[in-house]
Amino acid sequence: MPDETTAEQTTITLTNASAGPLWLGAVGCGGLPDLDILDSDGQNHFFVFEPCSPAPCELLMAGECLLGCDDCVVPAGLRLDPGASFSLLWAGADVEFMEMTAECAPGPGCAGDCVATRERPAGTYEITVSAAQQCVGSCDCASPSPNGHCTVDGGIILSEELTVSVPLDFPATLEIEIPLGG
Repeated sequence: MPDETTAEQTTITLTNASAGPLWLGAVGCGGLPDLDILDSDGQNHFFVFEPCSPAPCELLMAGECLLGCDDCVVPAGLRLDPGASFSLLWAGADVEFMEMTAECAPGPGCAGDCVATRERPAGTYEITVSAAQQCVGSCDCASPSPNGHCTVDGGIILSEELTVSVPLDFPATLEIEIPLGG
């Protein structure tokens, strides 16, 4: 069974500090911005459950084994207008990829890959975000949020990439803003 975790979530706010719109790639069914949060060994600690990610080991141990893949359509990107911001929560724990063996599985269909929650080590992590300054295709949004961001669907081509990296002292810092461009 997973260890108990006590770490709080960290709020990461991406802000467009440039004079024009920026586009970020999206991941997961929720269309979260594509970013990396690397430890000193270069291991990425930003995990987004994808439609066919391994199930949480807790569910398999509880006998909830008939989990299928949701076929969601991930937005092509996220658009941030000048001055706009987008906030996301970085979970207070990491995931460990494991395998539920047939011997340990509580029933048929429970054996297979799963993820378990683990306490994230304290330390300095590097958040890296890439944004595009140019977009070709269906790059506009019908109705941006009050914060000036929106998801963009369809075939878009992004170019003129800029990359920003900032350090994060975890768990001391629970809120961080990352200015993009400017």
